[in-house]
Amino acid sequence: MSCFLLPKTVCRKILSIMSHFWWRNNKDSKGIHWRSWDKLSKPKYEGGREWNREKVERIVPPQERHLIERVQIGGPKSKDVYVWNYTKTCHYSVKSKYWVQCNEVGKRREPTMMNQPSFDFLYQLAWKSKASPKVHHFLWKCISNSLHVAENMKKKHMARDGQCLRCAHGTEKINHVLFQCPLARLVWALSSIPTPPGGILDNSLYSNLFHVLNLEKEYPKEDVQADTGPWILWRLWKNRNDFIF
Repeated sequence: MSCFLLPKTVCRKILSIMSHFWWRNNKDSKGIHWRSWDKLSKPKYEGGREWNREKVERIVPPQERHLIERVQIGGPKSKDVYVWNYTKTCHYSVKSKYWVQCNEVGKRREPTMMNQPSFDFLYQLAWKSKASPKVHHFLWKCISNSLHVAENMKKKHMARDGQCLRCAHGTEKINHVLFQCPLARLVWALSSIPTPPGGILDNSLYSNLFHVLNLEKEYPKEDVQADTGPWILWRLWKNRNDFIF
């Protein structure tokens, strides 16, 4: 595809096949696309003359103005040429474009959240956890907020109410199902997983997942059954589905 132009119909067919692979549960359902392809396609593991500013401000939208003004203008007899700033030769390459997509565009679209564990490190913990591939995929969905909890279904206009059907005391978010619902609280209290100083029932899903997936490093000298954490999360989710469906 990097060497030849493919028909648009072929490109659309390829995208359709990839979407079906990720989101379709059976042949009769298209599935719900919880994540855009830009986010899903990430790896597992980031002078002289000036512009006439008055004309630029009058013609160009504010969000694009600074991009235009950053373009250097040559002399009156010079010719415009295409320059790619991400290689030493200033020539475009597929390799450099891939680097820009992963390191520049991705960071602008999804800025790192403050006071949260690194998403990249959290993904690595999920994929490296001692569990089956289906649990790895489930953990990825948790971190990516791609599970069909009531809150997400309501955002997709597929549910009228985002309330938890089991306890009816809160919005059914992923963090609620796995950590804050009364049943989840009881399961964690009876498990061998130690409770962190701040409490495992924190309002942050990512802090809770980080604690469960990083037990071996947090408690290296203690007899902690760290392998059970991902499976407890999996069974809580399966139990929720059995209760509803």
